[in-house]
Amino acid sequence: MRFLNKINKKRLKITGIIIGVLIIVYFALLSPQLFGVYKSWKADKNYTKWEESIKEQYRNDTYGGDTPEETWAMFLQALEKKDFDLASKYFVLDEQKKWFEALNMADQNNLSIWLNELKTLRKDGGESISKDKEYYHYTAKTEEFGIISSPVVFFFNPYSKVWKILEI
Repeated sequence: MRFLNKINKKRLKITGIIIGVLIIVYFALLSPQLFGVYKSWKADKNYTKWEESIKEQYRNDTYGGDTPEETWAMFLQALEKKDFDLASKYFVLDEQKKWFEALNMADQNNLSIWLNELKTLRKDGGESISKDKEYYHYTAKTEEFGIISSPVVFFFNPYSKVWKILEI
């Protein structure tokens, strides 16, 4: 009996060693793939978190109107009051800081002239290229080129359901 127990223990030990070696070999060969899967999962998780934070910013960005014209009217009203902080909030999130700084640095006389030009906003003819963008233009008189037309592009924020100024 003792002899059989010794043989069984020896077999069990050898079987355990073989299984252990197979497991080590299996993971050694697959670990680069497993690491790649882990990195991919982690990147996807980070992207999802980043995307959700962007969506949250867009949901909270409620400055704008139900139509491009309403957003434009609010933007002009803020400019007339020289409330550049409010005026810059009618732009899409990525442009707000740039426009806040530009409006604060603008020469007041030139700003008054520009404001009068902005009041000439007209919708471009034809159909929109996409449902989330609308194209308009305003006219400006320059000494060098005479009367020119400058584009204004509006973007519909699908998260807060308001129109934002994308580009002037």
